[in-house]
Amino acid sequence: MRIVAFSLFFAFTVGLFGDSTFEVIKRVANLPSIAVENTTEDKKYEELSTKFYRILINDFMVLTHFDVKDSNQRSTMEDEKGEFINRNVNYIMKFRLSGDSDKKLSCEVKIINPAVGTIYKNRYTIANEELHPFVAHKVVSDANHHFKMPEVDWLSKYVIFSRYTRPKHSEIVIADYTLTYTKTIVKNGLNLFPKWADSKQREFYFTKYENGTPVLHKMNPWNGTTERILETQGMLACSDVSKDGKNLLLTMAPNGQPDIFLYNVDTKKREALTKYKGIDVSGHFIENNKRITFVSDRLGYPNIFAKDISVPNGSVEQLVYYGKNNNSCSSYDSYIIYSSRETDNSFSSNTFNLHLISTETNFVRRLTATGVNQFPNFSSNGESVLFVKHYKEQSSLGIIRLNYNKSFLFPLNIGKIQSIDW
Repeated sequence: MRIVAFSLFFAFTVGLFGDSTFEVIKRVANLPSIAVENTTEDKKYEELSTKFYRILINDFMVLTHFDVKDSNQRSTMEDEKGEFINRNVNYIMKFRLSGDSDKKLSCEVKIINPAVGTIYKNRYTIANEELHPFVAHKVVSDANHHFKMPEVDWLSKYVIFSRYTRPKHSEIVIADYTLTYTKTIVKNGLNLFPKWADSKQREFYFTKYENGTPVLHKMNPWNGTTERILETQGMLACSDVSKDGKNLLLTMAPNGQPDIFLYNVDTKKREALTKYKGIDVSGHFIENNKRITFVSDRLGYPNIFAKDISVPNGSVEQLVYYGKNNNSCSSYDSYIIYSSRETDNSFSSNTFNLHLISTETNFVRRLTATGVNQFPNFSSNGESVLFVKHYKEQSSLGIIRLNYNKSFLFPLNIGKIQSIDW
């Protein structure tokens, strides 16, 4: 696995939390330094421990909470003092992989402050070695919590996406955010638009075409059970789920043109929120589920609009005034990220950049500068964004750390992605 980091090019004031603006603070010089050391002794885990080390280093880099020392130094778990003489580092994380009596993978972790010794210990076990990336992510997330840094629960979340395998065939895959772990969970036929059903990622919705008809299913990927939700002619996709999991925003086209529908999971009732004689797609909840955003061609080109969810026939508000082809979006509370085409090349590739706006201000913040950037998705706390980047014949999965002016790319060699969620 290789990670690429680059600084983003955008203004340093933006609306995100609390007040309508905040300042991006560059604190690199003041970050506490941390080194990671592999103390694995069992030769059976030599190769795995090397991969594990690399994931830990990359995770700490993505956090942007530490000055990471990538020395690849080996040591023993027991030594704590003498080995740190003349080491210019604030903290050392040591880990050791081994097998326990039940043939499970065990990971012992401790963090050392050279001035005082061990300040943190933990142990992790996992039955399936293939899931070791999630153990590494959990190790870093727990260490981050120990230091009382801003939470990064998204680090160990599952990413779910649909990828095309051949014409009219696609499969649904779950992975960690670095794509070190991937597992196909739905195959055979055309399977599209996976969307997690809750924050705990116990189930997800997806659309499967059956004899040419789109059918919405809900699946538990951990036991394989699937529930049929509804079907309709034309188009059907679940684009968002309310915070309590009781309401879905669906794009449906029962009468030929797609509109946004609200579907209640308990009552099974659906209500049309838009009734435009054109294209309305990709609905997302905003402002504590009181309003929705969606993409529409009401101006003659795709753009981002919003409306009150409690007034089906109420007025529609244009949200974006920058760009002439704004074709996808994601939301968190009152904040929206959208993809906008910024070039118009007939015989070469075009540039699609991501932009961040707030419903409370007209400020626009550009998040990317080059390539084709698609499928933006906010993290559960709104501080990070997952997206897919295509640039110079290379596709990557990207993470934008909004508060830190940083973005990280992970090479994507898994086919063409249709949609993605985390």
